[in-house]
Amino acid sequence: MHINDEQISMNQDEIVSCVTELLDGIDNNELSDLYEFKKYKYKHLVALFLSKNIISGGNELYRYVYRMVNDLACKTVNGKYKNNEKVKVCFLAISAAEWPAERLYKYLYNDERFEVKVIPVPLIGRDSEDRKRMYNQTYLFFSNEGYQVEKIYDTDTEEVRTWDDINWMPDIVVHVSPWYLDIVKCYQITELPLSVINIYISYGLSVAGLNNNKYEIQCQCDKEFMNLMWRVYTETPKNYNNFVQFQTLNACNVRYSGYCKMDYFYEEHKYDENYIRNMWKVPVGRDEKDFKKVIIAPHYTVGNTSLLKLSTFADNMFFWRFIAKKYSDKVLFVFKPHPNLRNNLIINGYMESVDEYDRYLDDLRKLNNFSVMEEADYLTLFDTSDAMITDSASFIGEYIYTGKPLLHLTRPEQQYNALGLELQKAHYHVSGKDYIGIDEFLYDVVISGNDTMKEIRKQVYLEELDYVEKNGKKAAQYIYDDIIDNLFKNA
Repeated sequence: MHINDEQISMNQDEIVSCVTELLDGIDNNELSDLYEFKKYKYKHLVALFLSKNIISGGNELYRYVYRMVNDLACKTVNGKYKNNEKVKVCFLAISAAEWPAERLYKYLYNDERFEVKVIPVPLIGRDSEDRKRMYNQTYLFFSNEGYQVEKIYDTDTEEVRTWDDINWMPDIVVHVSPWYLDIVKCYQITELPLSVINIYISYGLSVAGLNNNKYEIQCQCDKEFMNLMWRVYTETPKNYNNFVQFQTLNACNVRYSGYCKMDYFYEEHKYDENYIRNMWKVPVGRDEKDFKKVIIAPHYTVGNTSLLKLSTFADNMFFWRFIAKKYSDKVLFVFKPHPNLRNNLIINGYMESVDEYDRYLDDLRKLNNFSVMEEADYLTLFDTSDAMITDSASFIGEYIYTGKPLLHLTRPEQQYNALGLELQKAHYHVSGKDYIGIDEFLYDVVISGNDTMKEIRKQVYLEELDYVEKNGKKAAQYIYDDIIDNLFKNA
């Protein structure tokens, strides 16, 4: 199948048709029969969710059908186990930089009851060369790290292999992004049969918001995707409470597991000196301990076209060369942009092409104390750093797990939910246009060590983020246990 780059939502006729088919199937008891059940897809459940506000008793009807669907899907998986068949688990990955599930993958991969694969899927609705580059980098990451990975996208021909082409339909799909319309059509959740169990693990902390909880309702907690999942594993108590308050399912499918990606920081790690020198571009003949190591991590929401408006990069993109040169003998920098920054700079007119962005990155790479990290796992980068400068949403929470100082770059349009407002208390703040303020943070806090926010960061971490203390186990262990206890019960 040749890739279709157009993002297409269900139109009204499709919604009516799917709802009619689904309700007729329920009336004919087809959803009680495992054979007939499998011919229905999640697009039928999406259509019902999108129609619930115009159907009398729509919310109650949706909850009833949701329970029916997920009960049957669980019975299907349970039946495979009883018959000594492997349960097939697919992790649908979109980006190495947004991969949160390494430890859960290992739990399932090492359990002989499961057959596990990672399938990177190409994104649509973006520049073709950007998509190809991102996909190749992501596939290579998983391949080089030893995952069981399936390549379904040929970047030369733009051909995509479907589930039928790879002859492998999963029983469980682990999603790491709720933005299913951003991936190629044949791998969207709408195309999966209702017999497949769906699980969501977030690639980032949900900290941004809009007035009147609009973002939490429409884009997070009550997005149709979250109401399709068998399980949503959420990162903090505040995230869980948002689902209780705003979700149609009232959080019946949500569990507070903690943040799976952050399990990394509950472990001890040792790094080879050569590994650190290569990551941080330590000059030959110099000791890496002579330098402070600072991450610069811009968000992608430049301009005013995105629903969220967080990024300050348009105001400081050319400042980083200056500051790197000023501290070339004291500070090593890694530029860690959001994967969507390249595309958004072009859409909003700050750059004309992918080539211009690549030239920008190449100019940074030419500096003797500056590296660039794009599609890669960034946890080791966090762990080996001394500080971060960012306007990212999720990073203002994730970086707290390191215990190190962060400078948050602000703009007037930024808005945060209750969790985001609490996390903001742990950080230093200056406007993204305040070059002097950025410079002072580097010199006073990072180089000179005058970190006055250290104890506040620790308190915020304990109150908001320390899920191991609250649950008594790491997030991956919690999720694995929950899957086993609920899908294999009575088996």
